[in-house]
Amino acid sequence: MGIAILFFFRFLCCCFFFYAQVFISIDAKCHPDDLKALKSFVNRLHTPVQGWDYGSSSDCCSWKGVTCSNPPALKFNDSNVFSRVVGLELPGERLRGNVSESLGDLVQLKTLNLSDNFFTNSFPSNLFSLQNLEVVDLSSNNFYGYAPLNITSPSITFLDISKNKLIGEVDPDLFAMSKLKVLDLSDNAFSGELSFQLGNLSNLLYLDISFNQFSRLLPDVFFNLRTLEQFAASSNNFTGVLPVSLGNSPSITTLSLDNNSFSGSIDVINCSAMVRLASLNLGSNHFIGQIGSLSSCSQLRVVNLGKNRLDGDFPESFKNLRSLSHFSISGNGIYEEIMPTNLNLRFENTRLFVLANCRLTGSMPPWLSSSTKLQILDLSWNSLSGEIPSSIADLQYLFYLDLSNNSFSGSIPRRFTQFHSLVNLKNTFKGEIFEGFPCYSRKHRFTVRQYKQVLGFPPLVDLSYNELSGMIWPEFGNLKILHVLDLSNNKLRGEIPSSLSKLTNLEFLDLSSNNLTGTIPPSLENLSFLSMFNVSDNHLRGRIPCEGQFETFLNSGFVGNDELCGCQSVRCKEESRGEENWIGEDEEERWKCVIRVPMYVGGAVGFVSTVGVCFWCGMVFPRERKWGHKKYVHVYRYKIFVDF
Repeated sequence: MGIAILFFFRFLCCCFFFYAQVFISIDAKCHPDDLKALKSFVNRLHTPVQGWDYGSSSDCCSWKGVTCSNPPALKFNDSNVFSRVVGLELPGERLRGNVSESLGDLVQLKTLNLSDNFFTNSFPSNLFSLQNLEVVDLSSNNFYGYAPLNITSPSITFLDISKNKLIGEVDPDLFAMSKLKVLDLSDNAFSGELSFQLGNLSNLLYLDISFNQFSRLLPDVFFNLRTLEQFAASSNNFTGVLPVSLGNSPSITTLSLDNNSFSGSIDVINCSAMVRLASLNLGSNHFIGQIGSLSSCSQLRVVNLGKNRLDGDFPESFKNLRSLSHFSISGNGIYEEIMPTNLNLRFENTRLFVLANCRLTGSMPPWLSSSTKLQILDLSWNSLSGEIPSSIADLQYLFYLDLSNNSFSGSIPRRFTQFHSLVNLKNTFKGEIFEGFPCYSRKHRFTVRQYKQVLGFPPLVDLSYNELSGMIWPEFGNLKILHVLDLSNNKLRGEIPSSLSKLTNLEFLDLSSNNLTGTIPPSLENLSFLSMFNVSDNHLRGRIPCEGQFETFLNSGFVGNDELCGCQSVRCKEESRGEENWIGEDEEERWKCVIRVPMYVGGAVGFVSTVGVCFWCGMVFPRERKWGHKKYVHVYRYKIFVDF
C-alpha cells in the first residue's frame, strides 16, 4: 500500500513538471494592437530607434525600451497568448520627429519616458486619457504650444514636462490629478497666475515651476499640501508677500524662490513651524528686515539671502546652525558693522561662505579657521582691513578665495602657496548640489553667474584691490590646479616669478597696477590655457614674449610700462640708432634685436630661392612630380599642421 502511494506521488510530480515545462516553453508575444501602435509611432520619426527590428519581428516585447506585462493565465493548447505593453522608455536616444497619436492606443501603458530627445510637435491629444498611465517624462525636448489639454487620467503620479517650449496658462485639469506626487513644469514659458486649484494636489511631494513667466501672487494653499517637501518657483515674475501657509509649512525641506519680486519681511519664515526646513533660497528679491529670526531654524544647511534689502548686523546667533554648509547674504543693505570675532561662532560644516558687498569692517575673524570643510570663501567688496591671517591656508578643501575690494595690508601670506586643494586635485572635497548661489564680480570679465554645484566654481585666488605689499612668492607655481590668479591693484614689488609657468591650468592672470620690476618671464609662453594676461601699469622692461598665447593678448595688457617692448604694438622707445636701438636690454639682447630680423629674412629668402632653383632645374626631384604643401594653423590652445 505504501509503495502504491509513493508511486502515485511520483506520477503527480512528473505531471506537474511536464505541464510546467509546457507553460514555460510558450512565449507570450505583444498584442497586435500594441505592435501596430508602436510601428505607427516609429514611422513618424525622422530617425530609427536602435534595437527595434520592426521590419520583420512581430514581438515588440523584445524591443529596446519596451516592457510588457506578464502573460495571462494559459490554457491547454492555447497558441494565441499575448502580453500588453506597459512601458515605453527611450530617454536620450536622440530621436527626432513628431510623437504619433498612436501611443494613445497602448491602453495598458503605465510608464512613458521619452525625455532628452528632439521631438518638436505638440503633445498628442489622446495621450493623457490613458486610464492606467502612472509615470510620464517628456522633459528636455522641443515640444511647443500649450500645456496638455483634456487630462482625464486619474492614475498619474509622476509628470515631468520641463525644458520644453510650452506656453500659456496651465490647464486646470492638471490640478485635478489627485494622485500626483511629482510635478515639474520648469524651463518653459508658462504664464499667468498660478491657480488656487493647486491645493487639490494633496499628495504632492515635489513641485518645480521655476524658469517660467508666472506672475502676481503665490496662492495661499500650502496648508492643503501637507506632504510637499520640495518647492521651487525661481526665476518667475511673482510679486507680493509670501503666503502665510507657505511660511508655516511643516513638511517643506527645500524652498527656492530666488530671482522674483517678492517683498515683505523675512520674518514670514516661521522656524518654529518649518521644523524640517534645510535649504532656503530667497536671493534676488525685495525682502526687508533682519535675518536673526532664521537662527532658530536648526535644520538649515543652505541659506541664500543675497541681493535683497535686508539690514542689521551679522547675527552671532547663527552659531546655533550647526548643520549650515552654504551661506550667502551678499549684496544687501547690511550697515557697517564690525565683523564678529567671537571664537564661539563656529561653522564646522560650512562649505560655502559668502559675505560679499555687506559693508563689513574690522579684520578677518579667527573663527573662519575652524571651518575645516570650507571650500568657497567670498568676503569681497567690504571694508575689512589688517593682515590676512595665514591660518586660512590650513583649510585643506578651500579652492575658491575672493578677498578683493577690501583694505587688507601687509604681505601675502607665504603659506597661501600651499593650499591643499590647489596643489593636488585629489585633495578637493566633492561638493553637494545646491540651488542658485551667485558669483558676483567687480569687473566685466566675469558675468554674474549662478552655480548649482560647488565644483562649478573655478579654482581661484583673488586678492585684488587691496593694499598688499611685498613680493609675489615663487612658490605660487605650486598651485597647479589654479585657474584664476588676480593680484592686481595692490602695492606688490619685485619681479614676476618664472615659476608661474608651472600653473599649467591657469586661464586668467592679472598682475596690473602694482610696482613690479624686471622682465616678463619667457617661460610664461608655455601656459597653453592662458586666455587673459594683464601686467599693465607696472615698471617692467625688456621684451614681451611672442609665442604661445601671447600672440592673442590685447595690447592694453602691457601699457603703462615705459621700458617694455616686443611683438605687440607696444613699441620700445628709440633714443638713437645702432647699438642703442632698444632700451632696457643688455648688450647681447641689443645685438640680437639689431641683426635678428634682417638675418632671418635674408636667410629665409636665400633658402627659398636656392631650393626653388633646384626644383626648377630638376636637380632634386623631377619637375613633373607634384608635392602637397602644409599650412601652419594656430587654433587657440593648439598648433597643428593641415593639408591644403
